[in-house]
Amino acid sequence: MPRKQLIEKTILTAAAIALLALSSPQALGSPVDISEVALYSGGSIDLGNGVSIDGPIMAEGDISVGNNSQLNDVYGGSSVDLGQNTTSATVMEYLSNLATMGNTPQHENIGNQDISGDENSTTTLDSGRYKSLSFAKNVTLNLSAGTYTVEKLDIDEDSVVNIDTSAGDVVLDIVGSFSSKRNVSFQKTGDGNFEINIFDGDFLLERDSELDAVVRVYGGTITTGREVQLAGSIWATGDVNIGALSSFTFRATEVPEPGMLVLVGSGGFFFLLKKHAQKRNRV
Repeated sequence: MPRKQLIEKTILTAAAIALLALSSPQALGSPVDISEVALYSGGSIDLGNGVSIDGPIMAEGDISVGNNSQLNDVYGGSSVDLGQNTTSATVMEYLSNLATMGNTPQHENIGNQDISGDENSTTTLDSGRYKSLSFAKNVTLNLSAGTYTVEKLDIDEDSVVNIDTSAGDVVLDIVGSFSSKRNVSFQKTGDGNFEINIFDGDFLLERDSELDAVVRVYGGTITTGREVQLAGSIWATGDVNIGALSSFTFRATEVPEPGMLVLVGSGGFFFLLKKHAQKRNRV
């Protein structure tokens, strides 16, 4: 083979290898991109007995799973402990440079108005800025498209929250705590998303409740009771605890994917090397 062709082949082969390596999540230090994770914790994850999650889970710290659970993929920055008869397609532990939630997003300031609902009442609330939302037992709360910025949200047991996303996403920005007692059902309709963002507070969803949402907790923890039905994706910078016999259906969210940015960058690198080889052929 002529020397010039050999040089070109060597350069292009090296570029292709670099492209393949850089485009993989492992090259970035994380086995999966954060957008592909159902349940994420910047601390530890603790799952009770009989928990079912059909998407990847990832924690910077330890992951502990009870007995008789069914998981998809498990990625831990520290140890992973699976109980008896618990299954997972993939288990990786002591990983470094895992994907993270990134920077805390901005939010509006809270308002001055306190909203409350008495037992057996119905409240329809427009989007906007409030101080606190507090509802007694057996209430119905109706939310529609827009952003609700509040300091805290408390909902007592046996209640229903109707989330109408037919005209757009419904976003709850809570600059404090989210507390939902047992047997509360969050019913989403429409093609939009229901997003819950919590800043410097904790998320609590007690037993026998159901929620389909994109949950992000910045500076706090996530805790659920037993037998909750979850859908969407749930991430927290703090610890995550899911109660026994709970189920979780993963729905991926649309966020910028670092892997795609690497592909663009490495593709440019590949183009420059190819151009360099072509220039040498013209000599």
